[in-house]
Amino acid sequence: MKRKMLSIVLVLAVAVAFMPSLAFAGSSVSMTTFDQVYKDGNTVYCAGAGGVYKATVKKGKVKKVKRLCKAASPIFADEETTYTYISSMKKKGKYLYFLHGSEGTMYTICRVSINGGKVKYLESVGDQVYWGYVIMGKWIYYDYGDDGFHAKLKKMKLNGKSKKSTKVKPIMKSKNRNKAAKGYSVKMKYSNGYIKDYLKTPKGKYYLGKIRAGEY
Repeated sequence: MKRKMLSIVLVLAVAVAFMPSLAFAGSSVSMTTFDQVYKDGNTVYCAGAGGVYKATVKKGKVKKVKRLCKAASPIFADEETTYTYISSMKKKGKYLYFLHGSEGTMYTICRVSINGGKVKYLESVGDQVYWGYVIMGKWIYYDYGDDGFHAKLKKMKLNGKSKKSTKVKPIMKSKNRNKAAKGYSVKMKYSNGYIKDYLKTPKGKYYLGKIRAGEY
């Protein structure tokens, strides 16, 4: 009887030992990012044509605006076509992470301090983003590749170091704003060669900044 119980215990021990690797294989992580506005208390992070802005609001009214980083100049902008290269914002600790696009659909994972300063370009993720990027713990999981058929799953530390392959698939979900930013949105307007960014709140529309439209 004791020998039979010992055998059962050994079988269970072996099964438990293999459980993490089996569960890890083909697993995924998910995260929601925000393309226009992310509100955190009285602070609102905005993605505009001119870059990423940090606005301080009080009862829906903008009291202070600071541009955390400048974006590349959008081209083909006119009265009917205005847009931004910035998308997929996510705040983690003292940093704001986001994707910076380009005319060639090249995307780069970036981060900037919530107090402003130099932007750090963490990783260029190829011609297209397929699943995006996901921050989980001390790692950023992302897909890297030149086309949708050869995307590679990779991960790196939050500062962009220790890049390595992984089997974890990142699933990034995108929304225009988080729940706290209900009634908030970013508006862009072209005028005399410039694109002007505005933050619309339940209390009105407030100027954020501008950027000269690029030329192709």
